[in-house]
Amino acid sequence: MSVRKIPGFRFAFIGMLFFCLFLMQNRTFSQDSIPAEEPGYLVISGGLYSCLDLWASTGFVNLQVQPACKFWVLRPQVGFLVSCTGSYMIYAGLTWPAMPVKWLVIQTGAAMGYYESGEGVNLAYPLEFRLSLSILYKFRNSAQLGLEIAHISNADLGPPNPGTESVSVIYQIPIRSKKGNSQSTGLN
Repeated sequence: MSVRKIPGFRFAFIGMLFFCLFLMQNRTFSQDSIPAEEPGYLVISGGLYSCLDLWASTGFVNLQVQPACKFWVLRPQVGFLVSCTGSYMIYAGLTWPAMPVKWLVIQTGAAMGYYESGEGVNLAYPLEFRLSLSILYKFRNSAQLGLEIAHISNADLGPPNPGTESVSVIYQIPIRSKKGNSQSTGLN
């Protein structure tokens, strides 16, 4: 039996993600809690794709880049996700990293992109949306290691809207720009 078939489970799962966003609105998670010199990240994650349907679940790998630029507290993200059954998604969106304490990062993300089902879960529409929630331990060198849960669906743009969830181990490698190494474009 699939956990997904429990009545209201998907709404509870998505509701939990939004509840976490609501909790992050207090002062502890404000833009003051993120250092201005925070680096960009190369993100590598892997885990169980379609994790709530044990018969359809499979492994996956996700590669993502989060540049160091920020828009208020939001950071852009561009990523590529591929499952062992050939499903893949190319996406872009925004993440929101919050640091309630020096060593803990709670990060939410929202993205949209192109999805192809391959031999895997058919999400019935090429345009899909990805919501994620990560809890990460931040090391002294700014690298981060933790767990991520994510939900991908077409947001009822096309019937049906099966959606899928994933759980993964996530490792974020800091990408620092070299200070003092400004390059001239020759257009000055």
